[in-house]
Amino acid sequence: MDARLRRAHEGLSCRRGVVEIDARKVNIAEVARAAGVGTGTVSRVLNESPSVRPATRARVLAVIEQLGYRPSRLATALSKGTPRSVAIVVPYMTRPSVVERLAGVISVLAEQGYDDIVLNVETAEQRDRHLDSLTERHRVDGVVVVSLPVPPRYLAAFQDARIPLVLVDADAPGVVRTVA
Repeated sequence: MDARLRRAHEGLSCRRGVVEIDARKVNIAEVARAAGVGTGTVSRVLNESPSVRPATRARVLAVIEQLGYRPSRLATALSKGTPRSVAIVVPYMTRPSVVERLAGVISVLAEQGYDDIVLNVETAEQRDRHLDSLTERHRVDGVVVVSLPVPPRYLAAFQDARIPLVLVDADAPGVVRTVA
């Protein structure tokens, strides 16, 4: 193994032909260090930029393969300004009917290329904390609320924030389409 690779991933050890890797994920800085380039170059390789020399690209791709590096989908989306994620707010995930609805929503989101962020809610206070966070941080492309009432102030907040809101098995004043 190349000395740069050993330095880049000190948590890697080998005994009796078995490679052991510590539980932490390899990050882009470790890939860059092992390949002898900057993190920007690794990023350009991952984004298939033509500005990277073929020899450098090949070296970086080899290190990525050797270290098992997998870019974070969330980090990639945030860096491009396209999170492609939808929050799903659900009550009592132990109820079979809620689990069925949740599975259906997740399936449709995955088919459309969206990541899901599932937020389990057991109290009105918990629901409000999640809804406050979702309307204030603007880190999702949309919100699906399953079988929960949504207070009017949140309906207005989602509209003001231009965050699409879908209600499943719930009614709300002013929401034109409610999925039931």
